[in-house]
Amino acid sequence: STSDRQNVWLSETGQFEDFEAGIKDADSFTLTLPTADTGRWLGSLEILGAGTTGGEWRIRATTIDAKLTPTDWEMKEQSTRGSAEIQAIEVNEAILFIDSVARKVREFTFSDSKQKYVSPDLTALAEDITSGGITSLAIQKNPDSIIWFTLGASPYLVSMTYEREQNVVAWATHPLGGDGVAESVIVTPGTSEDVITLTVKRTIDGSTVRF
Repeated sequence: STSDRQNVWLSETGQFEDFEAGIKDADSFTLTLPTADTGRWLGSLEILGAGTTGGEWRIRATTIDAKLTPTDWEMKEQSTRGSAEIQAIEVNEAILFIDSVARKVREFTFSDSKQKYVSPDLTALAEDITSGGITSLAIQKNPDSIIWFTLGASPYLVSMTYEREQNVVAWATHPLGGDGVAESVIVTPGTSEDVITLTVKRTIDGSTVRF
């Protein structure tokens, strides 16, 4: 929250509006990240991932594969990239988040060689494609795995085809036409494929309108 920027509140098991603290395994409890950085996102893999303005954290029980409880937890910083104020998204074995200047897309994922979570840059081969800064993102799962991004004051919608199992990370731009600027994007499931919906700002007869 804006007043408690390092706190993570975990509800009672199965009672998602019950935050009365306790010490039983199923009770609610609060964790505080040991940093002065501001919390930006949470994401769930085999661990609970947390992103801040200055780094990325792993939160888990002290025993691998055990559940988080009020008496069994640990926090450890994994990387120090930092995040923008945009909620990260979970995609299979990774969490994708936007870096602190909203220009790079990073992948929070476990590295077998380093035995820790790392945050490689997915925009390394297309550094200029996010010029203007990322403002929102959404994942399309069907018929293909594509992440869609809106950019600040840009006439383009940007997509990233993301199939990590096949080592595919491919970027593309999609012109909106005229002076259109996409301000937000969402994806909803459809009968045969996912539906992509945009909010687009345009100037019509001297007036600013949105479609």
